[in-house]
Amino acid sequence: MIWTTLLLLGATLSREAPAVAPVSEDKVREAIEFGRTAPDSALQQYVLKTTERWVANFDTPFLRVAQLAALQRKADKRLSPSDVPASFVTNEVDVYVHARFQADTKQFLNVEYVTVLRPIPNGRSESILPRDVDRFVRQVPADADYYGPARIAKSVRARFQPDALKVGGQVRIVFEGGIVETVVIEANTLDSVR
Repeated sequence: MIWTTLLLLGATLSREAPAVAPVSEDKVREAIEFGRTAPDSALQQYVLKTTERWVANFDTPFLRVAQLAALQRKADKRLSPSDVPASFVTNEVDVYVHARFQADTKQFLNVEYVTVLRPIPNGRSESILPRDVDRFVRQVPADADYYGPARIAKSVRARFQPDALKVGGQVRIVFEGGIVETVVIEANTLDSVR
């Protein structure tokens, strides 16, 4: 009995997530045009929460393509839809969590994992696991006045299905050492998302 359960669990865990369709070519063209003309302030990640020790933000396919178009514009190049990498137009949101710099901080919060609790109609929530997770080491940006050794911390990029972030939902962040922080998703956070 236990072996059957383990085999079924192993088969379930090893199954690849179903492929996600890319956003439409019209949406890609719209994002390229937006990126060609938008000011840098309109091309920033969407902020979920900023604390003294960490920041959580996210992007969408539209924002990723617009940012790429802006970079190409600054290099005096023109981006076409065929130049956009497939990972940019996959219809998923990327949630990022990074440590922030504090002059008196001896250690930074290393991020381990990110999940989402999405509200469902019966008044409860369902856990949404990321479709993909990247853990990477990143230099923690310091203030302009800081002169010292480079400070590094583990960050996470977690990729979710596009409807994972809903008003009233929560982003749960697990830090090294078992610290868990929760970010409630508010309407004003999602109002300007493209």
